[in-house]
Amino acid sequence: MAKSGNHLVVQIGSGERITLNNWYATTPVKSVLKLQVIAEAMADFDDNGADPLRDDKIETFDFAGVVNAFDAARAANPGLTSWAVTNALTQFHLSGSDTAALGGDLAYQYGRYGSLANVGLVGAQNVLGNAQFGVQAQTLQPLAGAAGRRGAAELRFSLIDMEQGR
Repeated sequence: MAKSGNHLVVQIGSGERITLNNWYATTPVKSVLKLQVIAEAMADFDDNGADPLRDDKIETFDFAGVVNAFDAARAANPGLTSWAVTNALTQFHLSGSDTAALGGDLAYQYGRYGSLANVGLVGAQNVLGNAQFGVQAQTLQPLAGAAGRRGAAELRFSLIDMEQGR
């Protein structure tokens, strides 16, 4: 995580990042409430393990709490240019699930495989048309061809804009 001008930058992989524009502006835009990690995509995911951050396919965190911890670290060390999100994940862990994700199958499939190839048009329309989309976790549906792929080394994040219902 890093601050760049008025923007919050969440680095999610080698050369990949999400920039939340105007997070630190005079009139801030802070609509992201939760951070969702598709832990199953991690090399050290273990559904039978003892680590509560890597034992469910989908882990959800209080994003505002994580960012507040980042801001506190920056206040304590003004020269801090970047900060590892892992410093705060245990403290701000909200839940884990093997059966539901914010954004449903679209978020899960993209986070797990980096693609929506396993989601057909009807499946995508069902997820997007659901009144709970972006508001509450949606139950994952069995998808043909979605089983058995594993090994993405980096975390794949899904930031859900809860205020906008996206």
